[in-house]
Amino acid sequence: MFRALVAMLRRWFGGATALSDAHGGAPDGSDGASDGEAPSALDLMQQMKADRAKPADRASWREGMATFKGRVFSGMDRARLWKRARRKHPGEVLELDLVTQPTTHDLAALQDLLRELERA
Repeated sequence: MFRALVAMLRRWFGGATALSDAHGGAPDGSDGASDGEAPSALDLMQQMKADRAKPADRASWREGMATFKGRVFSGMDRARLWKRARRKHPGEVLELDLVTQPTTHDLAALQDLLRELERA
């Protein structure tokens, strides 16, 4: 990811060769991808946010899931609402049933969803 950031900075500032890749990347600053294109700034920001995800507090997750299941009885409705809420947060969108190790992003999505249900 660092190499991609360096490549993006080189493109922005006219390909300055003064920037060195401290991680031993390619001399041209590419990230080693076979397609030869560096990721966009938006892609980099999303990746950086996803990398910051840490394991969520298990008690908060269990409490939130119990509340969610108590308010939304249909499994299909829960899955639909979960996907919609989870898309607003960085990282991979998994089916609710497949979340076995919730991250802080998953917990934030669940809390947003519960707030939305409380308002409705």
